[in-house]
Amino acid sequence: MQELLRRLAFGLIVDTARQMTGVRLHPKARYSLYLYGPRWFIIRNLRVWWDGWSCVDCGRRYPLQVHHTSYRHKGKGGLPGMLWEFIDCKTLCDDCHAKEHRETR
Repeated sequence: MQELLRRLAFGLIVDTARQMTGVRLHPKARYSLYLYGPRWFIIRNLRVWWDGWSCVDCGRRYPLQVHHTSYRHKGKGGLPGMLWEFIDCKTLCDDCHAKEHRETR
């Protein structure tokens, strides 16, 4: 809970600063902020729980990452957007995640 509150505060500070200054962030910077924000924290933890705390490809239990199978719903608003984003992800171990990225390039 403390981690979620920290991420919520961080997100609010960044959003407020962006709105006040009108600064547009580079896409990679926006993605980094997204990965450290509260929305991804919730989606990531729910996805790992949903997948049984193990890699869906090989069954390993550590270390785990959540892989976006599609980015078409990333950051879309509200609960429907979060639901689609949750569906567009899967839990992978480090090795399977690296393999997935090699195969998609």
